[in-house]
Amino acid sequence: WSEFCDWYIEMAKGRLKDADGKASVQRVLVTVLDGILRLVQPVIPFIADTLWQALNQAAPQDRTESAVIAPWPSFPESWRDPATETRLARMQELVRGVREVRNSYMVDAKTPLDTFVRCTDAVAADFRSRSTFVGMLAGVGKFECGPSVGKPKQASTQLAPEFEVYVSLEGLIDPAAESKRLEKQLG
Repeated sequence: WSEFCDWYIEMAKGRLKDADGKASVQRVLVTVLDGILRLVQPVIPFIADTLWQALNQAAPQDRTESAVIAPWPSFPESWRDPATETRLARMQELVRGVREVRNSYMVDAKTPLDTFVRCTDAVAADFRSRSTFVGMLAGVGKFECGPSVGKPKQASTQLAPEFEVYVSLEGLIDPAAESKRLEKQLG
């Protein structure tokens, strides 16, 4: 549920605005939600069936009349892609790191954060291919990544197994006030 709601729906919002890709994104959303409802039906039957009925009205498909009698979901093995799962998990780790900095320093969600990532060329290429999602999900402004990226002055650091994230806080926080806040927190 977390993967679907917290990540895929958020990533899909921008893609739903594109007329060319909208139908494909909608099909994936409906298919995944359909599978989730079949899986949770034994645990939360009334909610699952209510959502099942609403889904059938919004996106009619050849389905049974109730989630209770729907067959257990089964998806083709070709839909599994461990490499893509690894790449998305890496991107999620980056987004979480930037969000953590934003929350720790109480930076407004609408303020874009300049983000720099030190990583291998392969990881950098992967992040660049997903930069639209990173920007949208983490509220990133300037985004640089690669093995030669350095830590900017007045930046917060987040470490991950495959990369280091530096989020510039220059001009966003008052260092003296931040020092007092941290001292108070320690006390």
